[in-house]
Amino acid sequence: MKKGSIGKVLGDTNGIDTSTYPITETRSGLELLRTLSLRDAETDLRGNTVRVGEGGRQEVAKEKSYDIEPDGTIVSDGERKEKITDVADFLYVDGQYTVTESTKKEFIFSLLAKALDAEISNADLNLERFIQDHQEARFWMAGYYNHSGEPTSGDGYAEGDLFESEEFREVFEESDKNRIGVEFEFETDLVKLLLTEGGYVQVYRPSDFDTLQFKRLVDDEIYPYAE
Repeated sequence: MKKGSIGKVLGDTNGIDTSTYPITETRSGLELLRTLSLRDAETDLRGNTVRVGEGGRQEVAKEKSYDIEPDGTIVSDGERKEKITDVADFLYVDGQYTVTESTKKEFIFSLLAKALDAEISNADLNLERFIQDHQEARFWMAGYYNHSGEPTSGDGYAEGDLFESEEFREVFEESDKNRIGVEFEFETDLVKLLLTEGGYVQVYRPSDFDTLQFKRLVDDEIYPYAE
């Protein structure tokens, strides 16, 4: 796992209890399930435990259905309902945070919160502090907003460091950032990644970055900027 949306675990926990799953509910006449399961725990070089698992939920999808009459007329013959199942992987660092694979899979936060008997909130990242603390990094992309001039928002890209670009430097210094692309040395690798203000992170390089490396990267370089 090398990408995902970060959630902060709030309050004390006694570990993950999945015994209450699966949970069944009925909506629109259909029986729907929610579930959460764990795989084997992994331990990083510092002795911290990382739990990896997956969760799933079923929702009702409604869609108009149509028929064609013998004379060629198209008519609506009602509404069709069906169950759709959404599944996502996640990792969990004891008592600190969880990462689910995308911003569209944040239903994992509520499933995991129930299993932990704790609250989980979306983590916002303070990108301004991250930029200030990573002066030696190369920023190859940035999205901005609240710029006093025109345009008031947009994205910028650069082969070199975007913040050293004459074209973009003033714009980015005088605006807020909602996402940044950055490249810097981490452990023995040159990592290239995307960070968003809303707590999403994606590692583009190295391509073979594994779950434990990702966890250490979040611990050292990203989670300290979570709010």
